[in-house]
Amino acid sequence: MRFIHTADWHLGKSLKSQSLIDDQRYILNTFLEIVDANKADAIVIAGDIYDRSVPPEEAVNLFDQILNELILERGLHVLCIAGNHDSEGRLNFGNKLFDNAKFHIRAKLTDNIEPVVLNDDFGEVYFSLIPYFEPSKVKVALNIDDDSELTFDEAAALLVKSARSKIPFGARSVAVTHAFIVGGVESGSERRLPGGAGRVSPYHFNDYNYTALGHLHGATLTDKKVRYSGSLLKYSFDEWKQSKSVTLVDIDGEGRVTINNDLPLIPLRDVRVIKGKVNDILDNEPDSDDYISVQYEGIIFNKQNTQLRKKFTNLLEVKPIDRVLSRAVEGARQLENISNIDLFCKFFKDTTNETMTNQELSIMTELIEEMERGD
Repeated sequence: MRFIHTADWHLGKSLKSQSLIDDQRYILNTFLEIVDANKADAIVIAGDIYDRSVPPEEAVNLFDQILNELILERGLHVLCIAGNHDSEGRLNFGNKLFDNAKFHIRAKLTDNIEPVVLNDDFGEVYFSLIPYFEPSKVKVALNIDDDSELTFDEAAALLVKSARSKIPFGARSVAVTHAFIVGGVESGSERRLPGGAGRVSPYHFNDYNYTALGHLHGATLTDKKVRYSGSLLKYSFDEWKQSKSVTLVDIDGEGRVTINNDLPLIPLRDVRVIKGKVNDILDNEPDSDDYISVQYEGIIFNKQNTQLRKKFTNLLEVKPIDRVLSRAVEGARQLENISNIDLFCKFFKDTTNETMTNQELSIMTELIEEMERGD
């Protein structure tokens, strides 16, 4: 079985108010060329097809066009789940009907995670499609009727257990999910929970031959067979050093997996950060229509700003480096003047969105005082 793993298309995305739909259309045509060159049996899209729950019409039309190319023109199976940016209700429309047309989409959690079964020369391969989940919705989907609160990790364990119960022992299998797996690296364009509350252990997926992940935008192998493919494009300036690609996965008759992540996606326009003195940038950098963030040293004059915008036709951000640094220094100085207990109270509030009770405050104060005394 050969399939291409991709994720985080974010169709309809804008970067600093600049629409990226033309860039997305270009990169998806490149994606189709990769599909043709590698003769895959299926395409796996691990969530965040759209950038928001109500996507613009042009984003929906683009997805429709790509599905037609993959399914009707090439006869491929497309397996897809909802991510945290997608609307589960809208994306789930017609999923049972589409199954018969080689489009397998799962957007809503249920208590019955039936696998999608594809066949190759060696037999069946079972795909567990597990859409983005929140612990409270997992309790409802799995009919857990008690007052306990699940963590994301506990919720993932229950979902995987439910999914595995539908797969015959020893069968080749693939999990597809959208979550923050421990070992992944965040970037600025992903929605995150405070304090790492959403992290999930990769070991829940040990019984799968391969796990196709979505959510984090950098291609990452968190475990030898648990992988993020990364996003189609660079969707924030702190992703500018990332190289975007899709992952080619081969599973042989014995379930052995070969991963090839050397299938680069070369964009129509790059996303770059240029740092330095304004005059040096004007003198040494070539003209470009890439999406540019200029982070300059010293000061900038109106004339230089105009020259920068003429040189870089898609200049989206101009900001001083020293101002960025001064904010960090000022933040550090403020922390130096906060007591350890006040700092912990702030951390507790930021993480839980609740204020510590008097009992909790008393316990932590005593503990911190013991630590400061060296006890």
